[in-house]
Amino acid sequence: MKRTISLWIGLFALAVSTTLSQAPNATAGKIHGHVVNATGGPQANGTVGLSTDSGATLMFSFPVTRTGDYAGSAAPGTYRLVYRAPYTAPGKFDDYYENIKILAGEDLVQDVDMSRQEFADRLPSDVRKSLEAIKKHNADAMKANDAIKKDNADLIAARSASPASPKMTNEEVIQLVTAGLSDQVVATSIRQASNRDFDLTPTGLITLKKAGVSDAVIVVMQEKGSTSQASTAGGAQASEAPPRPAPTSDNGCSDIDFMGVFQISASPTGRVWIYVATIRSRATYAKEVDIEYVKNGESTKGTFNVGAGQKIDAQLDLNNNPPSNVHMTACR
Repeated sequence: MKRTISLWIGLFALAVSTTLSQAPNATAGKIHGHVVNATGGPQANGTVGLSTDSGATLMFSFPVTRTGDYAGSAAPGTYRLVYRAPYTAPGKFDDYYENIKILAGEDLVQDVDMSRQEFADRLPSDVRKSLEAIKKHNADAMKANDAIKKDNADLIAARSASPASPKMTNEEVIQLVTAGLSDQVVATSIRQASNRDFDLTPTGLITLKKAGVSDAVIVVMQEKGSTSQASTAGGAQASEAPPRPAPTSDNGCSDIDFMGVFQISASPTGRVWIYVATIRSRATYAKEVDIEYVKNGESTKGTFNVGAGQKIDAQLDLNNNPPSNVHMTACR
C-alpha cells in the first residue's frame, strides 16, 4: 500500500528541470531538517533542493540520509524548497515549501512533513482515502503497543511488589515436630521449601535436639543438595527426595516420578531393613514400571504396578545391604 501511494505521489509530482548545483560563496547560510513521509515515518533517501523559479531549476541540492535527515549550505536568498523521492520520475518533485529564507551565517531548520494536511489535499481522492486507512492502522497499532507496554510495566511492578517467599527456620521445624508429624513429613516439607534460613551452629543444633527434632531431620536440614539419602536413624523412614525425571524421554516414564530409594526398619529392634524405591504416577491410568538395580552384586529387575495419581513403595530387598544403581527402564 505504501509503495502504491508513493507511486501516486510521484505521478502527481510537479515538473522540475535537471538539477543544477552551485557552490555557495563565503557568506553562505546553512539549512538542515528531517523528511517525514505521508504515513508519519521518516522518509529515507531522495533529495532536498532549493529553487528560485518555482522548482524549474534547482540551485542547490542536498541528499537525504536513510534516517530522513538532510543538511547543506546555500547562498543567502529566498527559495522554494522541493523534495524528490528516489523513485520519482526525472523532472518531477513530490513536495515543496514556499518562501524559504537562507541568511548568511545562520543555520535554518526546515523539515519536510508530507503527513501534513496541506500535502494530503494535493493528492487524488482515492490516494487520500488509502493514506487515511494506513494512518489509522498505524495509530491503532501504536495504541495497542502502548497498551502492551503498560501491561508489561504493571506486571513488572506487581512482581516487584510481591512479598518474597517465606523462609523455613528452625522454629518452624520445631513446630512441625511438636505437632506430632513424622520425620518423613517434616523432611519433605524441608526439601520442598523454596527458601531456608536454618541456624545450624552448635547452639542451633543443641536447641533442635532439646526440642525433640530427630537426627534424621537434622541431617536433612544440613543437606545442601537435593539427592536422596537413606536414613541412619533407627526405626525412622528416610525422607523423600524431590522428584527425579526418567532417564530417557522415550521409555514411557515421562509421567512417572522416581522419588528415591529409602530404608525402612522391618523389626522393632531395627536390625532388619526393607529397601524400597518410591515412585509417583502423574498418569491418568494405571501403569507398569520396570525398575532395574544391583542386588548383592547381581543385576536384578522388578516390575511394579502403580495406579493413576498414586505413589507406591516398591520393595527391592530385605537385608542389610542396600541396592545400588536403582533406575526405571520402562513404563507402560
